[in-house]
Amino acid sequence: MSDPKKVYWDSSCFICFLNRNDVDKERRLICEDVLRHARDGEIEIYTSVFTIAEVIRPKRHGSAPMPDWMAMAATAIKEEHPKALQELTTLWTRYQAAEPTTKLTQAQIDKIGLMFKWKWVKLINLDERIADKAVELARNCGLRPADSVHAASAIARRVDSLQNWDRDYGKVAHLILVEYPQRISRQNSLFETAIPIAPTPEDFEETKGRSAIKETE
Repeated sequence: MSDPKKVYWDSSCFICFLNRNDVDKERRLICEDVLRHARDGEIEIYTSVFTIAEVIRPKRHGSAPMPDWMAMAATAIKEEHPKALQELTTLWTRYQAAEPTTKLTQAQIDKIGLMFKWKWVKLINLDERIADKAVELARNCGLRPADSVHAASAIARRVDSLQNWDRDYGKVAHLILVEYPQRISRQNSLFETAIPIAPTPEDFEETKGRSAIKETE
């Protein structure tokens, strides 16, 4: 029996899964399909711990403290990357200072945090080795800092492909296969009624029907 396919998801895949967007409805169903197969051990999903900070992005300035589990993640890699907590704190503060609309509640933040604790979503630490590779990709390939972190993490873990929606990883396509998330189930089964994988878009809806999750810039 061959080993399961290993894919890397950047933040756009998780955001697509969490959002309710009629335009991207099929994309969301594809993401859920991939997650179901990962849950069943048929595929492995990897992502950077950096993705957590990108996905949990409030849309209004606030002073909510960093979640305990995020601080614990930074502390766990402190020996390899001493400035991890400081950098995540800066990132958390920056994301809370976004354009004023609605920010996630603590309950919503906790729901997303649990998603990154699923055993079928495997986290890659942002250590010094990956940080150095990200700097190299940003310099030599012209990637934005956030994208370079994702690309460096995927390359370091030697996954089969880097999956994303609407992000520009074409500049590293010679180093790793870049693709959209791929449906695994048969077309008909993709739309069959099933118990949804939580969290769902309903957990993040605003009173006006817009999602509280914001795509990263």
